[in-house]
Amino acid sequence: MHAPLDVKRAIWEHEKDELIFDKRMGSAHLTDEQMAAAAAEASLLPGVRAALMAWMFLSTTRPWIEALTVNHITERKNNPAIVKGGGFTARFAHKQVADQGGTIEGLDINTKVHMVADEDHSDMFEPIYDRHITDERVAQAVIRAAKDSLDVDRAYRSALATAMAQIESAAA
Repeated sequence: MHAPLDVKRAIWEHEKDELIFDKRMGSAHLTDEQMAAAAAEASLLPGVRAALMAWMFLSTTRPWIEALTVNHITERKNNPAIVKGGGFTARFAHKQVADQGGTIEGLDINTKVHMVADEDHSDMFEPIYDRHITDERVAQAVIRAAKDSLDVDRAYRSALATAMAQIESAAA
């Protein structure tokens, strides 16, 4: 990525939590075993594979601030301070408590940390955008990149929903 150094530093801080060590958890968000298991999964749903390819295309062909946005919008949409009703992790946690009982405090550490990390990871790039969105042209490009990424996200989730519906109808 041809991003300025301050942007690379922010990305590195985010990735350290995810892949190396998050002091809130006492470990990385993903273990080596989890990453190896995911990599070993050879059969992705075609729609999921296409969505991943689309995200890669957007991330590698756009100017750096747009490429950052393509990826960062997935953090923004999980920020419970922005999304009415909470982001994915917060909604998942509340559903888990409603379905299985217990409390949010009683959930596994990974879920609890992600409820905080979703907001932290979203907010950590605000200063980047404040510094680097310098005119209307850049602002519109960032908005366009966010919309493109959210379109891919809808396609990804549609592929998952279709597969889940097929499993449900096969089980019925």
